[in-house]
Amino acid sequence: MALPLIVGVSGASGAICGVRPLKALHDVEVPTHLIASKSAAVTLKKEAGLTVNEVCDRWRPPRTAPLMPPVLAFCHQPMTIDDIVNQTVGRCLDLFDIDSGLVKRWRSDT
Repeated sequence: MALPLIVGVSGASGAICGVRPLKALHDVEVPTHLIASKSAAVTLKKEAGLTVNEVCDRWRPPRTAPLMPPVLAFCHQPMTIDDIVNQTVGRCLDLFDIDSGLVKRWRSDT
């Protein structure tokens, strides 16, 4: 069993940047921990229509402490916001050697 990863959500992150990694980690059976600020709770409700408790119930992260700053990239030529979020979440999970299948990989022509 993999060690749990900690996902933190602040109000400025945008709900999708907190919810997507929880779902991706759940899909590859990696346990998670979630920390959400008070402003994150407001953002989650406004943007995703979910409370922090609903997020915890859905992906079952215990409540503890987090860090995951989103860094957006555009070199993979995203067509949608969803493409940007998936690439960001996938690259973050790459740091832990977790292939979520979300990353559009560079291909060498040689």
